[in-house]
Amino acid sequence: MQLPLSEIELFFKLVWSLQRFANTELKIAPKTKTSEEYFKLPAETKRTIRERIFDQPELIDQYVERNPDQLSDDELNIVRQWKNFVRDRFYIERYLKKYAVFIRDDDVYGVLALYDDFDDIFPKSYLPAY
Repeated sequence: MQLPLSEIELFFKLVWSLQRFANTELKIAPKTKTSEEYFKLPAETKRTIRERIFDQPELIDQYVERNPDQLSDDELNIVRQWKNFVRDRFYIERYLKKYAVFIRDDDVYGVLALYDDFDDIFPKSYLPAY
């Protein structure tokens, strides 16, 4: 029920690159210049940056257009697809062999975990969970 390690590493490479760019544009933590400095930011600061990207998805277009980290075309296409994000609250309804079932209104999503299995975070006995 987890992504392969290579895909997890690629995801974090791309998402942190986008978030560092957004931070530079938005000046939330203006003294943060390097990846190492970004990784050391408090979780709340990184959450603020992520939320601002959700509020201003045009930052994704700007990032792709400028390509400050000189990503490959394939990597830029992955980031470009993030504009199709769904921002909401979900019920975790159950776990299947390949993914967890997340539900929002009439929409159903199959979601893979990154490092920790969902069952380790929300045991099956707690489901459905909001």
